[in-house]
Amino acid sequence: MQEQGVTERKLAELWKEIFQTEAMPRATDNFFGLGGDSIGMITLLFRITEEFGVELPPDAMFGAQTFGELSCLVESARLSTASVGLISDKPGCG
Repeated sequence: MQEQGVTERKLAELWKEIFQTEAMPRATDNFFGLGGDSIGMITLLFRITEEFGVELPPDAMFGAQTFGELSCLVESARLSTASVGLISDKPGCG
């Protein structure tokens, strides 16, 4: 899906900003496993709201810890006017 690629590219830039790196994230990169903390999590969620116009609750990061899961969650939220469900409930996720 081309739209998913756009979301991934934009989210990758935010991810790189949070981790202060030039390395592109892999789908399996885990936010907390890479040293992400609560301040970084809130910052990332704020930047996601700014960039994509969707608000994810902080606990969303506990269910979508990897870059791939988070990307899918953001894309699902963008495409849905309903509340975001479980990642595994979304087509192509989980």
